[in-house]
Amino acid sequence: MNFSPHIPDTSHSGPCPSPPPTPPCSSLSLTPHQVRKALKKNRARKVTGPDGISSRLLKSCTDQLCGIFSHMFNLSLKLGRVPQLWKTSHSWS
Repeated sequence: MNFSPHIPDTSHSGPCPSPPPTPPCSSLSLTPHQVRKALKKNRARKVTGPDGISSRLLKSCTDQLCGIFSHMFNLSLKLGRVPQLWKTSHSWS
């Protein structure tokens, strides 16, 4: 197995090539119980994220959302892809 880092060829004048895709992580998964526990730890007074959903709402709907969220997280791990919106953050300073 080759573990050498991917070094893009920058000798041409075209756009930089995309990085190689992240390999799927089929051995890692989250259970609804783990997601429920993480959501319950969420502070209800935290500022809303870029999606506009308040942490208070997430915390109060934990039991209804933990199965859906664990499915989404596991699908992301299985496919080796992270939705672009999950990579978005805001600086509130």
